[in-house]
Amino acid sequence: MNAGNQCKVCRKNTDQKCGKCQQIFYCCKEHQMTDWKRHRKSCHPFKLLSDGTVGRFLSVIRDLNRNEVILKETPLIIGPSQVTVPVCLGCHQEISRENYKTCSKCGWPMCSSKCEKNLAHLPECYLTKQSGQKISIENFGDINPLYQWVTVLRCLYQKQHNSLVWSKLIGLESHCEQRQAMSSYRNEQAMATEVLQTFFKLDSFTKEEIMKIIGVIMVNSHEVPLSEPPYLAIFEKSSMLEHNCRSNCTKSFTEAGEILIVSGVPIKKGEHLSICYADPLWNTARRRAFLYETKYFWCSCPRCLDPSEFGTYFSAVRCQNGDCSGCLLPAGFLDINDSSKWACNKCTSSVSNLLVSVLLNKIETELLQLDDRNVEAHRSFIKKLGRILPPKSCYLSEAKLQLIQLVGSLDQKGLSDMELDLRRMFCTELAELTEIMIPSEKRVRGTVLFQLHACLAELARRMSSMGLDRKRAHSTLQKSKIHLEECIELLKFEPLVLPEGKIYQQAQKNLLDMKRFFSQ
Repeated sequence: MNAGNQCKVCRKNTDQKCGKCQQIFYCCKEHQMTDWKRHRKSCHPFKLLSDGTVGRFLSVIRDLNRNEVILKETPLIIGPSQVTVPVCLGCHQEISRENYKTCSKCGWPMCSSKCEKNLAHLPECYLTKQSGQKISIENFGDINPLYQWVTVLRCLYQKQHNSLVWSKLIGLESHCEQRQAMSSYRNEQAMATEVLQTFFKLDSFTKEEIMKIIGVIMVNSHEVPLSEPPYLAIFEKSSMLEHNCRSNCTKSFTEAGEILIVSGVPIKKGEHLSICYADPLWNTARRRAFLYETKYFWCSCPRCLDPSEFGTYFSAVRCQNGDCSGCLLPAGFLDINDSSKWACNKCTSSVSNLLVSVLLNKIETELLQLDDRNVEAHRSFIKKLGRILPPKSCYLSEAKLQLIQLVGSLDQKGLSDMELDLRRMFCTELAELTEIMIPSEKRVRGTVLFQLHACLAELARRMSSMGLDRKRAHSTLQKSKIHLEECIELLKFEPLVLPEGKIYQQAQKNLLDMKRFFSQ
């Protein structure tokens, strides 16, 4: 036993550690419980490390199981999105000309007297009042550029009013050097000077401090979907999770706005914790461009390095050479330009990247123009593009995901057998895709599994009512129950105010009904 391994409470030598973080020693359960109020704030199964490649990162200090809560954290700062219509600066919900009142101190529009007194609103209220002129918002429902400075004001306010939060904010990555090399940097700086130093009269802050904070917000903010439109939040420890397009963690939020970091797959001791900074259902080219434009790095994670994306051909197009069943892909996405070739994996055909890009842009535009409520339009899109794209293509997958949710909102008994079977096939494809390519994306996977459960349950009901093979009907219902149980496990951390939280709630009710049925 190491003489330095002393109980945190009584200093008695011991070899028993806190089971969660394995960093603190206790001689007994009673002393661990006594110290829990103090220790819980730092009790995490990871440690902060750094290297020259990824900078700071979180390394796991013990093996983690799937669906384990790794971190629960309150935000340092919250604020409206950088591009937004007028919102209440207390609750961050959209406001209109009919449902707002101006703050009596600063003029910012609020939804109520209660929100006017919300502490979240204090920084911009104080700084606006100090400037000597009130805010006047007259147009509602349209994007208002003044709101992009609210979160900046809330951060800058901390320098003189909360030194601890300020030190944590300026300790976060801002990528100032990379941003300075971009043509947009000077325009950002000029606009920041005009608004913050001229209008708000923030003469006590240097241009460097202002641009640093703008960078911190751009690089580290998380979109929190608890309001409409979503608001932004900046967290300290959660900002240290590195990016991976096939991440091993997922993030969720409590109804109080705390972030939850949960393991999406089993994670081995020493592995880096990661989340996906981009939409994981975008293709490789789009994800990499987004990450460079907003996070200032070119992604070279295992998924981006593999053109086939683990054999899913998510970013590929079908080979059009006669009866060839192959797919066209570039040699790699990391060094690609207009003259690069997309080669077939089964024949000698190839096409230029420029031609493929034109085709994919046209397909993306067509997908974006689909009516969200039109089932037939989605079916037609999937059928037509199925001749050009592989089954698990990003565009077909997006259309299939929209379709199964759209059909899922209808009365299942009204679907024809062919429609039900098509829905089952799409759900199965999406379940396979998410398990292979994005196993940690619990909201997407949980939603797909719920739809697959509902589809199989209806299929079993039809088998039974038609007097078909009872064993087969029972087996189909058992599969439905298995998918439902996994859905519940995946969505159990989702707040009830979100669609996935409502699915979780319905899934629990469905499981009770199924258990009653099987117990008969």
